[in-house]
Amino acid sequence: MTLMASFLRASRSGVAALLCASAFVAPALAADKDLLILGVGSYDVIQNEDNTAAAQIEYMSGKKLWVFNPFAGLMGTLDSAVYGYGGIAYDLKLSDHWILTPSFAAGIYARGDGRDLGSPIEFRSAIALDYEFDNGVRAGLQFFHISNAGLTEQNPGTEVLMATYAIPLGR
Repeated sequence: MTLMASFLRASRSGVAALLCASAFVAPALAADKDLLILGVGSYDVIQNEDNTAAAQIEYMSGKKLWVFNPFAGLMGTLDSAVYGYGGIAYDLKLSDHWILTPSFAAGIYARGDGRDLGSPIEFRSAIALDYEFDNGVRAGLQFFHISNAGLTEQNPGTEVLMATYAIPLGR
């Protein structure tokens, strides 16, 4: 197993462990509000074989499923790859303004002229660090890994780094 493969496996396990462990830290929850999250960044940042620009739009509900916020989104690249997904996220408030958000999603991927990820069914594990302003607007960075989790023999996966801007909706 290569060093990179070990790192990716550990980072996915770390996100899952953080989601599970953080479920027991109820006082650290961030405020409940719907968010529209916009992101721009770079697709395939680690392997850098099919590196291209990417953009995403997400809607995160302020309504909880247990301690998790459901969300849905759409990501696209300049290579015409498109990924539609839905999942759960957990806002862990680190301080008055800093929020760490691990998340997990499943979705459908269409490669366009981009990287072949081996399956139309793909999973996304992510971690985001945001600064929340007093008006509820957030700005931050999000890093995620997309993989078919071994559903097919071909499973190269890819990583994406996004700068994000989240706008609170309603309330």
